[in-house]
Amino acid sequence: MSSFDQLTLLVFLKDRFAFTKRLCSYLQDIKYPFHVIFADGSELSENEEYFRNECFSFNHEYVRYPVDKDIYAYARKAQSASALVKTPYVMLCDNDDFPIVSGQRAAVDFMENNQDCVGCNGRIKGLIPYPDSSKPNGKHIFWKKYYSNDMDFPVNLDQDSVVERITSWQPFCCSIWYSIFKSEVLKQMYKDMDKMYLSDLGPMELFFSYFMLSKGKVSHINETTYIRQLGSSQAAASQGNSFFMRLFFKDWLGDIRKIMDYMQCSYPNEKMPTGQSFKDYLYYIFAKRSDNSYCIKFKSKSDLFKFALERKIFLELFILKFFPYIPDLVSRFSKFLNIDFDPQEAKAIENTIIDRAY
Repeated sequence: MSSFDQLTLLVFLKDRFAFTKRLCSYLQDIKYPFHVIFADGSELSENEEYFRNECFSFNHEYVRYPVDKDIYAYARKAQSASALVKTPYVMLCDNDDFPIVSGQRAAVDFMENNQDCVGCNGRIKGLIPYPDSSKPNGKHIFWKKYYSNDMDFPVNLDQDSVVERITSWQPFCCSIWYSIFKSEVLKQMYKDMDKMYLSDLGPMELFFSYFMLSKGKVSHINETTYIRQLGSSQAAASQGNSFFMRLFFKDWLGDIRKIMDYMQCSYPNEKMPTGQSFKDYLYYIFAKRSDNSYCIKFKSKSDLFKFALERKIFLELFILKFFPYIPDLVSRFSKFLNIDFDPQEAKAIENTIIDRAY
């Protein structure tokens, strides 16, 4: 089976043309081998005109959808676009981020050899353009070893039990959004999500994770599969409000109730370690996660300190302090520390971001 036939990269667009152009430049530069679907719910026509007028060597299709005027329109777009996927595996991608082909190939190979898994998650690294992290271009790049909520936490999502997988995931809410998934499972998730009429992307991400973990194992491989730009959130751009404004004005409590009811109806016979119903147990571990106690995630604060020390998180935070003062040196040092994937892909990312005339 060729690369084109194995995996689809599914990109949801809403305006932000400069990021769309940057992503396409990167995919063109690395001769991206997998199929790409661009699902566009923009208010403006820049993305549409760009795809109409440009020719690309990578295989893709562009689909114009009604404007994502609200989160419900976004959910309908996601459901419709996912139905277009013809490959056995699919990966979500934002237009301000960068998929890493070498890691994607490793994840697809893993999935082929482990059919009991519904997903495979690799390392998700981060980058920060300087001087403005919200822009597509800058003079320098700070490379981060981890993006927040990367899978490099003490979690085990390839256990046999639905309850065990969700129990392991909940304390950290580690990101599985950018995993390689079986396409049929992702399609069903978006079908069910569209019917639930959730009011915000936050509860949607919770449902996404619960659904995927309920359908099977999500394994982790020690390969970089994705690079996220920090400070340029597509969610914030799409929804137009800060996280706290969304939390206040959207019906998160009602959304969570819908999600818990869905899980209870889907798995009425699950055996809980506490003797509760599945729904009550999910509420319990969700509330336990929300109290932000260190003992939930680690046995002690010393364990947390050891965890951060082993992963050089303190070193990264230290050198990040000097980024505004010696950006070129810090950029080179962060690249030396954190680039463990194909250097040609790292170079292609630099080519699309760095603008010395910025």
